[in-house]
Amino acid sequence: MKKLKLSLASLAFAVAAQAVVIDGYDFDDPGTLERLSKFTRAEVDALSPDVRRAYFKRTSEIHSGGIVEKPGAGRGTFLFVDSTGSLTEGMFARDFGILDRTLKVRPEIVSGQPVAVETASAALKKLKANAAVFVVTNTALPRLVTASEEGWAIVNMSRLMEGEPSKEALEKRITVELIRGLAQIFGSGNGGMSMSAITSITDIDELQHLGFPAAAMKTCLPQMKKLGFEPRVTATYRVACKQGWAPPPTNDVQRKIWDKVHTIPKNPMKIEFDPKKGR
Repeated sequence: MKKLKLSLASLAFAVAAQAVVIDGYDFDDPGTLERLSKFTRAEVDALSPDVRRAYFKRTSEIHSGGIVEKPGAGRGTFLFVDSTGSLTEGMFARDFGILDRTLKVRPEIVSGQPVAVETASAALKKLKANAAVFVVTNTALPRLVTASEEGWAIVNMSRLMEGEPSKEALEKRITVELIRGLAQIFGSGNGGMSMSAITSITDIDELQHLGFPAAAMKTCLPQMKKLGFEPRVTATYRVACKQGWAPPPTNDVQRKIWDKVHTIPKNPMKIEFDPKKGR
């Protein structure tokens, strides 16, 4: 593995964010990164995944200035409104992570009153959210109802209980239908999604559910904007400086990047006018 040249200032920045001790490696100690940088590739591979992640994250911060978020971006609220007490954050750990990475949107699970098709729009407005999937128990409704132009969908739990499914099977049905409802609200329909052939509970049970696909992101953005969403924009500090939206630096590494990007060269390139070429 290529050794890293780490300055004391860089090391100080890399560990300034917070004290972290993982498997005996103290990432609050400036000597930790110095020591790990001398490991062979085999020694690095033998480290636990948590240690490797912390090590690569810290060394990346040294060169990039860390990850920053564009000021003013990230507007819009998406709710999963549960009137049945069936939803937990743990059920959506994978799905929410994928949504956060692809659409820069992370839904929030809240408790709420049951809604019907004729009351969902008013309920959404009362919640002051841009979009929502309501979870209800109503034998008169289909399994999934979507009104993308209104920004809501309804998932009917009574239809998901068919066949007395196990706890794991029921949770899968719930997560699939809620993510499908979200995708349809955002206008992706089933485009690019592995769920495109779902017409029955059996289809859901047989589905290899992998969450929201990155391939569907572009189809969602126009509808998201119509509903008032402005996805978060994140980048390394170096990239943000080059794009012109980086916030003021907060540490020595970011200050160095800021100065390098914004400093006018001492000997800027000169282009002399050539009358023969017209420039």
